[in-house]
Amino acid sequence: MTIYQSIKANLKADADRAKLANPTDKPYRRQVINDSANGYHREIDFYAMKGKFSEAKAEQYKNWLSSYAASLHP
Repeated sequence: MTIYQSIKANLKADADRAKLANPTDKPYRRQVINDSANGYHREIDFYAMKGKFSEAKAEQYKNWLSSYAASLHP
């Protein structure tokens, strides 16, 4: 499993946990998703800094992750 795929799976798990914790509180769920995505963006930057992939690939991953986070919003 690639780094991006594992981060994407973690974001989905975070969104699922937020939904279970507060199924009717949509702003809370959006905030959890956005906060998690922000943390994962920083993780992607860390991997790029360590040389796991290029800066261009890191930007591509962050764009994909942002789009995926938006699709998880209730």
